[in-house]
Amino acid sequence: MLIFWNNTIRFVRFFFSAILGLFLTISYPILTLFKQSKYATIIIVLMFVFLILLINILKLMLGIEL
Repeated sequence: MLIFWNNTIRFVRFFFSAILGLFLTISYPILTLFKQSKYATIIIVLMFVFLILLINILKLMLGIEL
């Protein structure tokens, strides 16, 4: 039974490290664009619009009214 729990813990650690690696791989090109000031404002606005759009889609899908 100890082997099962060791494997379970290893799987959870692998899952979180894979998610972190995916996030870093996706965010690296965006972070390099922040170094140029003319792209920084565009990226911030696009991220804000994406976040608002995502929140609205989830509210409609789940039937949540605030």
